[in-house]
Amino acid sequence: MATALRKIERLRDSIAPFLAFFNGPFAKLNANPEVANFAVGNPQDFPMPEYVEALRTQLEPRRRDWFAYKDSEPRSQVVVARGLSERTGMKWDPADVAMTNGGFAALAVAMRALVEPGDEVIFLSPPWFFYEFMILAADAVPVRLHLAPPAFEPDLEEIAAAITPRTRAIIFNSPHNPSGRVYPLETLQALATTLSDASARIGHPNATWGRTHGNPVHDDIRAVASVCPPDFSFDVILNREQRVIEAFAGEMLEMHATACEAAKGYAMQRVDALFDVVVTSNSGFPLDQNLYQSVKGMSAAAKIVKPGGLIVFHISNRNLDLSPVVADLANSRQLSYLSMRDMTQPQLNGRDPSHWVVLARNRADLGSLVNDSYVQPLSGSGGRNVWTDDFSNIISVFKWSEEPAR
Repeated sequence: MATALRKIERLRDSIAPFLAFFNGPFAKLNANPEVANFAVGNPQDFPMPEYVEALRTQLEPRRRDWFAYKDSEPRSQVVVARGLSERTGMKWDPADVAMTNGGFAALAVAMRALVEPGDEVIFLSPPWFFYEFMILAADAVPVRLHLAPPAFEPDLEEIAAAITPRTRAIIFNSPHNPSGRVYPLETLQALATTLSDASARIGHPNATWGRTHGNPVHDDIRAVASVCPPDFSFDVILNREQRVIEAFAGEMLEMHATACEAAKGYAMQRVDALFDVVVTSNSGFPLDQNLYQSVKGMSAAAKIVKPGGLIVFHISNRNLDLSPVVADLANSRQLSYLSMRDMTQPQLNGRDPSHWVVLARNRADLGSLVNDSYVQPLSGSGGRNVWTDDFSNIISVFKWSEEPAR
């Protein structure tokens, strides 16, 4: 019930500015027949006679199922497909056309078909007032980007930077509603290139953990570094005692590739099958000072766990409480989780308690662990945006000492 109420509150808040506008001074103006209401694109003249005649013609029933439940009208599909073919120069099959009750319904259906809970959808502001509402209704995460007046030109670099592995769609319309800006073909082509590049980079099978050769993300990083190459490059490999066991120097790209191959021999192991349970961590002190290590531990484990399996994540940290961070990550991907500590006392025989988080796709996969005496409640921050700079700010998870300063 609490989850449903929170969703209703988010939906309400998304259209609160719209309701405040239409229930405010505008309501009195709109009641005046001498005032032309252009707020939502309503017509200001009577409908054209041809439009009225078409409605009248189709309103007359010609068979008993004229107003019955039905799929898309075949004749309408043919007309739409023919019109799209003429306008775009591409061949459209009528069978691929689905008729809806207006553009609002088409957008809502498309949103439900494209996104999964927790996916991100980018929309441009000022927007049509129901974009954010529709995104939230599909259990997706709205990402608002701004169009600067007076030209309302899209910032393609900002759009590219906002695209993450969780992005599933971007809403872009021309003429733009509500500004009326009609974007030239060059802008639309540039946007298409931006989206294609992002899809190739993020959706590429090589854009994954533990792979550098042929990885488009790594290729982009190397290309940027090559624009202003360093005078000296130096890489090292540490063992579990944090001691340097190998060192590399030389030309940046060649040296780093050699160091990566050497590191694989220490840090990676080929497996022949997926596992029911995978234990991982944030690499321990001092690497656990960086929240990024938490994500790396989860992503590495996800590569070798079976569907329905468990990831057991060791998140103990001397200075940080990473439990809300992991909870936020799990919530963002609709995962089930629970928290466990191997002892309840602050210290035992000079040893700090170990803190674990168990992650699963479904709560049923957690099995009898949910009733274990060591299980403790775990919840996220509720206000942190994952996969953003705000999320990686460690200040919010510091373990602040409650002892008075001396």
